[in-house]
Amino acid sequence: MKTLIISFTLCAVCALAAVEFGVRRWVLPQNFLYIQVNPDTSPFFGLVDRYDVFPVSIRDHRHEGAQRGGRRSGIAFVGDSVTFCANVKIEDCFVEQLQNSQTLFDAYNFGVPGYGIVQVEQQLDKVFEKAPIDWVVYTFNFNDIHSAAPVLLTLLEPESDRLVALEDYQGPKGSLKKYLRRYYQTPLVLNYFYSTLSAPTPEVFSGAVGAKSLAPKPQQDCLATMKTAAQGYLYRTLFPVWEKMYTDPKVVEKLSGAFARLKNKVEAHGARLVVIASYDFLIVDKKNSAIPEAFRLATEQAGIDTVNLYPLFASHYSECSMYSDPGHPGKLGHRLLARRLLPEILNRLDRHRAGSS
Repeated sequence: MKTLIISFTLCAVCALAAVEFGVRRWVLPQNFLYIQVNPDTSPFFGLVDRYDVFPVSIRDHRHEGAQRGGRRSGIAFVGDSVTFCANVKIEDCFVEQLQNSQTLFDAYNFGVPGYGIVQVEQQLDKVFEKAPIDWVVYTFNFNDIHSAAPVLLTLLEPESDRLVALEDYQGPKGSLKKYLRRYYQTPLVLNYFYSTLSAPTPEVFSGAVGAKSLAPKPQQDCLATMKTAAQGYLYRTLFPVWEKMYTDPKVVEKLSGAFARLKNKVEAHGARLVVIASYDFLIVDKKNSAIPEAFRLATEQAGIDTVNLYPLFASHYSECSMYSDPGHPGKLGHRLLARRLLPEILNRLDRHRAGSS
């Protein structure tokens, strides 16, 4: 019996070691082209419950088409897969459209799928090392609601991860997913395993992993298809938790503190910060979500310059080309982003130059 227990334990350790090694050495590097995995920066077989070190960083190359450099100002666009422009061609990306529609500033795309405000803050110094930056435009989006939520809750309640643990999965696949959810706290790895281990609606996460996009064709089926896809496990069971959480003044205060730290870091480099409230299908669909109000309060408390795009997306809610999937804008969505942001940016550049002269 003792031999059997020892053998079983060794097999379990070897199996977990294989998962660990495979994820760090092959899964992430092969599935995410514009991020760099540093396998040795997080503890082996330890819960990633410390958010001061992330195993993901911005690479030297960026998600861009046209050549950058030589213009009067440099603007770094930082954020998640919306900034990165998942599921659209580079030429349709709002950052690329901004670059090609004027000659006053260079628009550098530092978007990384899966990033939230915590990761961006930690990697921000690298942005200034790679390009001459005068302004930073940060996209507040799903990953701030999703991946930053455990961070904010952890600051309030040590055992807060139980609020977002996946308790309902059963069997070997469910056990593995639960282990991965608690071990790898970034959505990047989760997206891959939700797709490969038959999650209820893996297509919801298609933008980050390069899986098959929804792209519904008939106009009359568009909203129905998107709403069906948006009712996956995370949206259906966890979004209400996030909604309730963002009505808590303590959470708004913590979010405000995160914005203030990001602002201070940007200004320490002699640059200025603008935060845009970007697109999320479920928030636009719900219309009375608590999250936009939490964003408004938090940015006001932190003294953040913002551009609120929720009303813009809501006004084009029923147009199919708005979406590539529930978490990402499509071609029309990026066109709207570019058209709305260009005058906002030019106005800020003019005001800054007038104030400096």
